[in-house]
Amino acid sequence: MTGFCNIRCDLNTRDTKFDRWEIVFYLTIILVASALRLWDLGFRAVGYDESLHAFYSYQLYQGEGFQHTPLMHGPFQFHGIALSFLLFGDNDYTFRLLHALFGIGLVLLPILLRDRLGKFGSLATSAMIAFSPVLIYYSRYARNDIFMVFWTAALVIFMWKYIDEGKSRYVYLSSITLALAFATKETTFLSVFIICSYLIVISSTDWITWLLRKPSLGSSKDLTVDMTATLEYRYWPGYGYLYGEPLLRHTLARFSNTGSFLILLVTLTVPQISAVFSVFQKYVVDNGVILANTSGAIGAPAGDLLFSIGELSVTKGIILAAIILIMLLGLSVTVGVRWDRSLWLRAAGLFYITWMLLFTTFLTNFVGFGSGIWQSLGYWIVQHGERRGDQPWYYYLIIAPWYETLPFVLSLISVIIFVIKGNKFTRFLAYWVVVTFILYSWAGEKMPWLLVNISVPMIFASGKLIDITINSINWKKLRLIWSIQAVLASLACIWLLVLYLVSENNWLNQDLRFLSIGLVAMLLGYLYFILSRKLSPGTGLKLVMMTISCIMLVFGLRLGWNISYTSTNTPGELIVYAQGSAEARDVIDDINEIAEKSGGVSEFGLSVDRDTYWGLLWYIREYDNVSYLDTSDLSNEPYGSVLLVSENSQKFSDKYRDQYTSNQEFMYLWWPSEWYKPCGVYRFQGCLNVSNVADAVSKKSNWRDLLHLYWRRDLSAPVLSHNAEVHYD
Repeated sequence: MTGFCNIRCDLNTRDTKFDRWEIVFYLTIILVASALRLWDLGFRAVGYDESLHAFYSYQLYQGEGFQHTPLMHGPFQFHGIALSFLLFGDNDYTFRLLHALFGIGLVLLPILLRDRLGKFGSLATSAMIAFSPVLIYYSRYARNDIFMVFWTAALVIFMWKYIDEGKSRYVYLSSITLALAFATKETTFLSVFIICSYLIVISSTDWITWLLRKPSLGSSKDLTVDMTATLEYRYWPGYGYLYGEPLLRHTLARFSNTGSFLILLVTLTVPQISAVFSVFQKYVVDNGVILANTSGAIGAPAGDLLFSIGELSVTKGIILAAIILIMLLGLSVTVGVRWDRSLWLRAAGLFYITWMLLFTTFLTNFVGFGSGIWQSLGYWIVQHGERRGDQPWYYYLIIAPWYETLPFVLSLISVIIFVIKGNKFTRFLAYWVVVTFILYSWAGEKMPWLLVNISVPMIFASGKLIDITINSINWKKLRLIWSIQAVLASLACIWLLVLYLVSENNWLNQDLRFLSIGLVAMLLGYLYFILSRKLSPGTGLKLVMMTISCIMLVFGLRLGWNISYTSTNTPGELIVYAQGSAEARDVIDDINEIAEKSGGVSEFGLSVDRDTYWGLLWYIREYDNVSYLDTSDLSNEPYGSVLLVSENSQKFSDKYRDQYTSNQEFMYLWWPSEWYKPCGVYRFQGCLNVSNVADAVSKKSNWRDLLHLYWRRDLSAPVLSHNAEVHYD
């Protein structure tokens, strides 16, 4: 097969049989991915968000229950970490264990879509996921983003499986996956929007025909044959004897597999988006109705009190929210039952049972039903304008190519090719990449961990492009040439992976950038010289692209190793954000040692101010006598033998400094340099314009500095930090 025929013909050329070499490659990738994700998970100090997630999971593990709050997203993570504690004990390794396992599972997912991605595409996708710097790091970080990207990829896979095969099991799996996604994080709404918006386009012949009540050809399963008549004539009740198949009204039950999957997602999601009506609350607030509170329980319905039932205060906002929810739930049930009563009821049962058990913590917290069905979305609608992190609109244009260089570049190429010469699947991949990037760039809160949601679509699209490229080359003519290329590429990869890590005082490392660039240039020049004499320029360019991809894949592995194992306890990388300092962990170790000498942590008393309490919550989980101080009130006298205060509590610490015999300053949290941020006067206003961009691009020194910075990863700009003091009795 030549050219890009298989981009159109892949449905007819699927290879379902695994070759022996293919199995070996998968096993190798999985083993390497597992080692990268599981080795020494407790090495890094606990981050701010990790501290909260681990502590509340610990409380659940201790039998103290759990109450869902959208501030920390869905309850799935807390139940999962608590289960890990139950099985393996509570420590810095086990609270990250589930995230690492999901990171490994994500590497395996492309195998399920091998018939669409292709033999080489599936393998390349798994490899890029396994070696992705961002996915390695956040598979070792106790945030729910790695769960979320796993559910999204699984939902995409089940969608295409159902479109191709129409089997009910993919409906059931999709329903459970969707429930788990909603119970994980509110970015599920963005994932569902992306999938449904594409399904709306490709299933337009279903829903437009249905809305317009247009007739369509009846299916042979709807007809009964009168055996006394000729086979050309069939009897249709109410129509009489007709030749061929009659025109029937296009009902929901006659939707294609594509339209049916759209019905499934929409009917299960519509009740979850009830809180979207809170955007209209400005029209009813004068009547005492609040659909998404901006204080107290943020995002929850409130307003004028109507009556009380025990401790439950029923307000006008709650009544209106309940009416909206019931109406949307009734609409979803009506549509679902008319589509396929038996199938939809089973799928909805799986969805709501899974959803309710998690949000109510297995029926021990019924408040979770309301917070899950309304406040989850309501909270983030209210918070959208806050823009936490204060990142510019071009934030992901900075960090995506910086950390995911290979999939970023390949996905740009794939989007262009798939749009021009694609089929239904490849155009979905292009749509997935573009719309995901746009939505997350539009969202008010932009954080480095959200990059995982952008990375995975880029990797899937890149994997498919690699499969198409490999299949478009006649490898029988290239056996010798490919062998030479493989050897040279291997040498280049070994050079990048090994020699770069030697001591900086070694002359090899000093001249590495020049030697490596020269090696790669000779490799590409040599290949092009050979190929231009035997093959078309297009084939030569494809081989060059594959060679560069191999080198960049190894570069990504090296970068992922450095981020996760050598630089996570020290400032530097842009994706390591609000990270707990190793100094803070050392301080806690000292406090633990003092407490043990004083009779144990259960009796030891310490005071912590509100600026440092949350980030240290996990570390002091076993202390029973902890005083939580509001240091803005100088009359709140500290308690216990140790005082932990933020640098922002200087007046308080100065007042009570004489009560303690010694003190020590330490870095509590740190953030990487944010040199890319806007420099305008206004908070969110960028200072980019045609003049300064053109000036920056035109200077050769800027390009040289950028390449040097990219290659050496030496971010020497000032670090943002939050410091604190510890006072010992």
